[in-house]
Amino acid sequence: MDIHDFEVTGIQISGGDSFFLSLFDPQCSISYVLKFVNVQKLYVEGLSLQNIVLDFNVYTRPSGDFGFNRICGMLDLDMAAAELILEKGSLLLIEASSGAEIACILSDCGMPGILRTSD
Repeated sequence: MDIHDFEVTGIQISGGDSFFLSLFDPQCSISYVLKFVNVQKLYVEGLSLQNIVLDFNVYTRPSGDFGFNRICGMLDLDMAAAELILEKGSLLLIEASSGAEIACILSDCGMPGILRTSD
């Protein structure tokens, strides 16, 4: 699912290892909730009144692209630490056009569960 230009409308942390990300698609007026499990570390930066998603990336291998370097910086990881995490897990980055950027370490390579909440 392409979430480019969706609005982040909420973040809810549940327990110690999961979080829910509420999104709104302004073109279709549909709301979604993404459930992330097996979260080892979560970092949110720049939450504001308007939080527009630019890109959604899940890394299962090291990369030289901007997003991979950005997530390592946000989570304070050097290349060796990132490679160690990626042996069994993944790194997730939600880049923002404006507002919140979200980075997290997942202990597995699973994708979030997606729930449509309205239309």
